[in-house]
Amino acid sequence: HTHTRTQAFLFNPFSTIQRGNQTTTSSGPSIANATTPGFGGNVLLNHRFKKTGRNISVFGNVNVSNNERGQDITNLIVVDQNTSFYRQLQNITNNSTNTGANLSYTEPLSSKSFLEFNYNYNRTNYINNRQTDSVNSAGTAMHSQSLSNDYQYSFTTNKAGINYRFNEKRYNYTLGASIQPSLLRGSSVLNGLPASYQKNGFNFIPVARFSYKFSKTRSFNFSYRGNSSEPTFNQLQPITDKSNTQFWYTGNPNLKSEYNQSVSLRYNNFDAKTGNTVFTNFSANFTNDKIVNNISQVGSAGRVIQEIKYLNTNGYYNVNGFYNFSKPFNEKKYVVSINGSANYINNISFSDVIENRSKNWILSQGLNLQINPMDWLEVNPGVRYSYNANTNDILTKGNTKVSSWSYNLNSKTYFTKTFLAGVDFSKTVNNGYSSLLASNPLILNTYIEKQFFKGNAGQLRLQAYDLFNEGTNIGRSVNGTLITDSYTNKLTRYFMLTFTMKLQKFSGKKPESNNEGERNFRGPAPGGPGSGGSGGGGRERDF
Repeated sequence: HTHTRTQAFLFNPFSTIQRGNQTTTSSGPSIANATTPGFGGNVLLNHRFKKTGRNISVFGNVNVSNNERGQDITNLIVVDQNTSFYRQLQNITNNSTNTGANLSYTEPLSSKSFLEFNYNYNRTNYINNRQTDSVNSAGTAMHSQSLSNDYQYSFTTNKAGINYRFNEKRYNYTLGASIQPSLLRGSSVLNGLPASYQKNGFNFIPVARFSYKFSKTRSFNFSYRGNSSEPTFNQLQPITDKSNTQFWYTGNPNLKSEYNQSVSLRYNNFDAKTGNTVFTNFSANFTNDKIVNNISQVGSAGRVIQEIKYLNTNGYYNVNGFYNFSKPFNEKKYVVSINGSANYINNISFSDVIENRSKNWILSQGLNLQINPMDWLEVNPGVRYSYNANTNDILTKGNTKVSSWSYNLNSKTYFTKTFLAGVDFSKTVNNGYSSLLASNPLILNTYIEKQFFKGNAGQLRLQAYDLFNEGTNIGRSVNGTLITDSYTNKLTRYFMLTFTMKLQKFSGKKPESNNEGERNFRGPAPGGPGSGGSGGGGRERDF
């Protein structure tokens, strides 16, 4: 069971649309209150038969989410120096109930091969209600039927399949296929008029997995899978959302569900003798009936507005790769790590029903060092370069690129075995963004820590965040012809006092870290500093 209540005051993004010689600019504040209670449960029944490998399992789950949101949105519209006032009061309810069941039966053909039969049922019901009042400059509110809607829909899938599995000491593989019919059904009341919608779908989903272990520390994995996903209620509901007076969103109740196919290749190699580590990954994703934007410019009351609608199309895919290589030197006192990634996205969108292909390259390359020349000192410098380039077929000004350099340095210094200090420094230099988003933040965090008890299980830390008060993030996202640059202010310059106590005990085994990504320290050499847990570290590491 979860329950979240949030309240936020936001300043709507400053946006400008140009059409011919006419310029429309929008900005303004908004206030939002939201509650998101939810609860769910699941049950698993499993039975092993006397015959080795024969097994049957049944899994069921129910999850309920109830979201209620109230919004007070104000927009000041400037059209060629003429200012207009728009204000909306919205009460929005989005409730969903998900029910699922899975049946799996495994029949052994031999000691190494198996047949697996599976069936999955999944149904999600959505109830969405939006009531909107328009408020004039005098503060008078009038209910708007055209901006209000009562929309309900459900998405149901039945998936049945058969897989063949083979297990050997060094390798194993799975081959199979599934069929998945789906039904998307909805109804709405708009402007007092009821309407209903229904869309059937059918997918054939092959399954393939292969894994080969060259040794205990070197392996190769391949997988292929497919799945379908339903449109969101915002994409389906048949009304025009004018919360943002510059960008209107109109749903399409006739959308089909997307069908996604993905291929993944992974290779891992760790040399226990030298400590060299190699990790590579390659994946590709292809989507049929991809839900994309259809953007058109419309005029309303002398303003220029972009209206965004949705439709299904084919041709979307993305390909990405990642690698990491680490090599230690001088008995692991020094470690050099290089890593990089490349991501290519072939986006499809439409502008006034004309197809546009947006080609987006995202590249990244990093270098990191771990320097531990003495038991009491650890220094970790690093640098990373990121590049984002986008081209559009039909936009003459749609070819853009941005880049950034990121420099970081974090270190720990032990004054005694149980008393240490740390510093985390980073500098980002951004290039290619609008002057309105120009920011090259310098971030400095620091802390002091005292460790207590046997095995340093207790830690008292005083930490200072963003001492220079420059905590901002700049990022870019691309969706068809929409290129969005975001400027986000973090919670800046604050102090925190924390006490951590580890209460772990594993019979016959040393407790393992429960923080993903945290380095696993073996502990200090005789006479060296204590184990740092989340805040400190010894000189030896497990890779």
